[in-house]
Amino acid sequence: MVENANAATLKAAAERLRGAISDQAFDLSSGEQTVTVSVGAALIQPGVTSTAELTG
Repeated sequence: MVENANAATLKAAAERLRGAISDQAFDLSSGEQTVTVSVGAALIQPGVTSTAELTG
């Protein structure tokens, strides 16, 4: 969770995480491999108190 964030803050945090993962090479028996990820986020509006309210 990222508290007190807006859409731009969440996007920047997700991009930092994606970049850190894609910059890391993994040594496997088949050779060096890199991976990437997709990161999703949601902004919770004031008053939402349950995941059921968040997912609709």
